[in-house]
Amino acid sequence: MAELTTLASPLDVGGVKIRNRVFLAPMSGITDEPFRLRAHAHGAG
Repeated sequence: MAELTTLASPLDVGGVKIRNRVFLAPMSGITDEPFRLRAHAHGAG
């Protein structure tokens, strides 16, 4: 499970600290509200 540990570790980009290494691409107009609510519940901005 070393891969999960790596994904959960913080990432520094140009002095900005990101709390983990999991990203969602912007998908405006493609995703529906239930997907966005679930992503937000799991920490998406």
